Amino acid sequence: MDDKVIKDINDQIKENKILLFMKGSPYQPQCGFSMKVAQILLSYDVEFSYIDVLEFPEVRAKLPSISNWPTFPQLFVDGDLVGGCDIITELHESKELESTLNWFKLLLGFVRNSTFQLFQGGLAVFQDDQHALLHFLRFFATYLSKRNL
Repeated sequence: MDDKVIKDINDQIKENKILLFMKGSPYQPQCGFSMKVAQILLSYDVEFSYIDVLEFPEVRAKLPSISNWPTFPQLFVDGDLVGGCDIITELHESKELESTLNWFKLLLGFVRNSTFQLFQGGLAVFQDDQHALLHFLRFFATYLSKRNL
């Protein structure tokens, strides 16, 4: 059980470019520190994932040993721990967090734009061949599912 929880936490950190482990949800935080970090992230209009550690007590118990950070919330960006409320607030006030998150917004926009261009190109190439179009659509669905887009 412990190994599975640790694996699941590590998978979530790897799979989500911006991930907040918090108490509650961004729109219904259950502590002031989680509320503050969620409000900061929401102010940047950047997509992020969150995990409510109150809903998943096994995550709450194991994450500090993975991150070497004892408290919540914990913000991970591109697989790396950025910090908790005090550090996120400090980075926000110094504008360092803005530059980090803007980079991810640009990158995600590029990936999504490229994905859209791939889709349009595939439709154009295979529009006259229904069999090939079906194979392309299956490929594209697999492509999207592996990228969580």
